[in-house]
Amino acid sequence: MKTLKSIPVFFFFTMIIVSSCVPRTAKEVSEIQKKVDEFVRVELSSSLIKDLTEEEKQMLPLLFDAAVIMDDIFWKQACGDKEALLESIDDQATRDFVMINYGPWERLNNNIPFVEEYGNKPAGANFYPADMSREEFEAWDAEDKTSLYTLVRRNEDGALVTVPYHVAYREEVEKASGLLKEAA
Repeated sequence: MKTLKSIPVFFFFTMIIVSSCVPRTAKEVSEIQKKVDEFVRVELSSSLIKDLTEEEKQMLPLLFDAAVIMDDIFWKQACGDKEALLESIDDQATRDFVMINYGPWERLNNNIPFVEEYGNKPAGANFYPADMSREEFEAWDAEDKTSLYTLVRRNEDGALVTVPYHVAYREEVEKASGLLKEAA
């Protein structure tokens, strides 16, 4: 059996030096940065583009632009004003986590809020007024209130009304439609 005396002294000094050189930043990573680091950025690419005609290659940017518009609509539906949310956050890791989650609620953890000012996620996200109760919704007599293509809002009098997507997102839908028509 080896004794402590048989281990060279330089080994101990080497271990002390090496352990003191470990960067402390690894220990100082914020909890939110740890959550961001659980996700991996992936660059999507395809070798199929070489097989496309020139017309098909010209079509792709139009489709990408339409997809960006639809993504912006999703942000509005999921949490509201994306830019206001991002501007309210100074910490880059938190901003990154907001982008991953499409809002200030952690989607893979029961939508718990990670930006405290936003509190709990409203039950109907931004599809319904945040102050609307289940009882109010159920008592409301509107044929299209459960339509998959409408939002529920309050009018000037505070009464519930349905607003079709094509009305609520008129500008975005018209622009995306134009891009799709051009691509076709």
